[in-house]
Amino acid sequence: MKIRKINFLSKISTIHGLSYIGDGKASRFSKLFWISAFVCSFLGCFFFFLQVYEKVFVVPDISITIGYRKLNEFPFPAITICPHNKFPHTTINYKENLLKIKRAENVSKLIEAQIEVALQSCQLGVYDLEDVELNISSEHLVYNLSQYQYFIDDMIPVSCFDTCSESSRTFYSRFLTFQGFCASFNLMNFDEIFTKEMSRDFFFNRVQSELSWDLTNGYSNNESDYPYRMSNGNYKSFDAILLQDNGNVDKDCSGFRRGYEVYWHLPNEVLTHWHSSININNINKDNQIYLRTKSFKMSPELQKYNVKYRQCYFDGEKKLKFFKIYTEKNCKFECLANFTLNKHGCVRYFMPRDKSTPLCTSKDLQAVSFTEIDFEDNADGHQCDCYPPCNNIQYELFSWAEINLLPDMNFGEHFDFRRIRNIDFEDELKDFDR
Repeated sequence: MKIRKINFLSKISTIHGLSYIGDGKASRFSKLFWISAFVCSFLGCFFFFLQVYEKVFVVPDISITIGYRKLNEFPFPAITICPHNKFPHTTINYKENLLKIKRAENVSKLIEAQIEVALQSCQLGVYDLEDVELNISSEHLVYNLSQYQYFIDDMIPVSCFDTCSESSRTFYSRFLTFQGFCASFNLMNFDEIFTKEMSRDFFFNRVQSELSWDLTNGYSNNESDYPYRMSNGNYKSFDAILLQDNGNVDKDCSGFRRGYEVYWHLPNEVLTHWHSSININNINKDNQIYLRTKSFKMSPELQKYNVKYRQCYFDGEKKLKFFKIYTEKNCKFECLANFTLNKHGCVRYFMPRDKSTPLCTSKDLQAVSFTEIDFEDNADGHQCDCYPPCNNIQYELFSWAEINLLPDMNFGEHFDFRRIRNIDFEDELKDFDR
């Protein structure tokens, strides 16, 4: 009875080919052909239906709207200044002491500690380190780095932002980076960037100010804004004078590099090698730097879509072990530290870590020096899912000019100076809504 009904329905159906399936006179090959054609057509339609469903309901269709917002709604970037000359030549004689160790001469614990500091700070590849063996632990490495490398007042005698100050210790935070100890202006405080898991020897001479900004919600209504806001024109620009003691330059350590490296980044990020910079090298120059700022905001309605499709994180979606605040570079930095620890059993002194994590000493440097390259090339380096925040700010170099100056400032006959006349911004900020 059921077979008769199926045959009857197939004969009266208007779907082409279905009548042959129920036709008793049709050959077996003809029936198999039309059954196959019917099944393939059904599967094809179902496949295209899934594609349309995924495009409409799963993968977000993102359009970008460009607008303009006031600069004072956004923070001035953190400006981090790192000297290429890491320590005074009169304090650590890198070449002389290194040759003593290579010749297996008896040296004091003090010289061993100094060479450890130099090896961690100087350019690798200048000398062969194969015969260098130091019987020294990493327990006091960070402390020794902090004592031998330059202090902020030695590098930057005068700084200005709205008002000028000759006390750099109250103007900058001194903290560890891949460039050694650097001075950072407008950087958020340690407890606002890092979790309790983080070792506290990263920051020295912290600038203490009450936080009134976050990446998602912007500024609160507090009168005392920190990080400092941007402003139109030259009302609030960053100015600094950078000194270099020519009598204390260790060419064997710094190689051909002179002067300072100046970085700009978000106030809630610590410096990494992924951040942009310029080299303030030429002496008696007035450097005028202008940055362009871009703001990216994603509609909250897109939060329902999968992260792998929208390629960004909303606030609170991804947690990091050492950083309270998620940014793409903070995520990659923590991922690099984990990659280094898993591969070598230690981390570099500037990497995020807890108190129990061992630091790599000079005997590990030859192997660890290629870790960042291995991290970028290795598939593990791309499994951290470090997408940018959905609400984000970017700072880009817009223009940079060097102007010749007469040496009208006298800091002593052995000192060269470089001046950052102003780090400022375009009058308007581009805002991208997605």
